[in-house]
Amino acid sequence: MIILWAEGGSRIGSGHLNRSLSIYNILKGEFPVYFYAEDSESIEFYEKADVKIVKYDDLKNNEIFLITDLRFPEEHDSLSDIKKFAFAHLSINDMGLSQIYSDLVFDGHIKNLIPYKKKEGVKYFLGPRYFLLKTKFRHFNKARKKIRKRAKKVYISLGGWFDVNILRKFAEILLKEGFSVVASWGFGKTNRERRLFKKSFPSVHIVVNGSYIPRKYYEADIAILSGGISFYEAAATGTPSILFYKDHYQKFTVESFLEKGFGFSGGNLFDFKIDYFLELIRKLKYDFSLREQHSQTGKSLVDGLGLLRLKNIVKEEYRRFL
Repeated sequence: MIILWAEGGSRIGSGHLNRSLSIYNILKGEFPVYFYAEDSESIEFYEKADVKIVKYDDLKNNEIFLITDLRFPEEHDSLSDIKKFAFAHLSINDMGLSQIYSDLVFDGHIKNLIPYKKKEGVKYFLGPRYFLLKTKFRHFNKARKKIRKRAKKVYISLGGWFDVNILRKFAEILLKEGFSVVASWGFGKTNRERRLFKKSFPSVHIVVNGSYIPRKYYEADIAILSGGISFYEAAATGTPSILFYKDHYQKFTVESFLEKGFGFSGGNLFDFKIDYFLELIRKLKYDFSLREQHSQTGKSLVDGLGLLRLKNIVKEEYRRFL
């Protein structure tokens, strides 16, 4: 059986957890797939997703293919023991961070913050070809995106545990500028917070179900983003984006995209400069050719086929080890 082990929560967001669900959805038709987690917020996330969760004792005396997506593997003392139960271990890393010994290494980022020291016997799958997005993103990568002469629709995604007050600032500015606004509502926010926000901004469409997100990117003229995975989602759909960061890791990702010619830096999300943001959003609103250029560049960088590549690799390794 395949065991997916990811952790997330208020400290690092839900990106790793959501990614594990995408892996589950593409593998479950051919393999028995289960989830393992140790942090309470991660377990709560999986319980809400209504997937099968196993406990440590369930892993013993089973032939398991272990797939880990851990931002802080050193915090889990049980990892070394669980690896002993596995006939194969695939580790998913971001920017070369959290490197641990495994049979297969996946890192889909455009650029590594920490280079890999290649080890004999380990298979490496590196670069944006292997970035793991929901399967629907590959469809919108191929679909022709309409670039309007004047931008009208804005999609906002600030991560799972975003600050509602920051979202309010964006909504107020964008509505005054005449945009229609769609915002993704993260896992870490309550229904009460959503109701209060909706009462203040009734015209803002809130996306709760993640399955709709690829289309919302595709339909938007501009995306306003904070995080890591969201940058790749926007690129795959060809949606010109203003990229904000919350820490130096996200800043590195933003800079990596800018070097490749996709996206515009909004700066630190917690040091939000309204005048600069207004200047940037107004420029994008009317500059058709600039948005078209960034749309084409994004699609060429991220094709959205990473999950399919992972599935084929897992199938090959699974059969080889068994």
